Amino acid sequence: MDWLEDRYPGFRGLNLSHETREGILKHGCSWEHPVPVPALASCPSLEAQLADHADEIAYLHHDLDDGLRSGLIRLEQLAAVALWSEARATAEKRVGGASGRVLRSQVLVVLINRLVTDLLEASAARLVGEALGSAAAVRARKDPVVGFSREMQPRKE
Repeated sequence: MDWLEDRYPGFRGLNLSHETREGILKHGCSWEHPVPVPALASCPSLEAQLADHADEIAYLHHDLDDGLRSGLIRLEQLAAVALWSEARATAEKRVGGASGRVLRSQVLVVLINRLVTDLLEASAARLVGEALGSAAAVRARKDPVVGFSREMQPRKE
């Protein structure tokens, strides 16, 4: 066990797994580490790859929501984006004549769900299709295993 903190009485703080610490490395750091830092492999662990995409989905959707709420992005600007238009149509079916704020929030929920579902399904298919049976096999790859489907790739950008 590697305890990373000693800041609270009666609670030793964080005890992060090797894979979690490896995932944190993508952000870089210049501070002294209290425990050994995993060596970077050709490809990060599945956990690190998944966390990276989850962060991307969350950050982008928060930014989109902030842009819409602030008026820096207008709904009319998003009408030409196919993924947004499809998500809006789905949300409108779900919430009917809800207010603009509720509809906007529900469109974001649909978008997040669509991206997360695609990410998980495409990644699972890759894992099965390539018969990657160990963490070492994942780390030895040149390209990540976790990622969106080919169909979603151009749509999410």
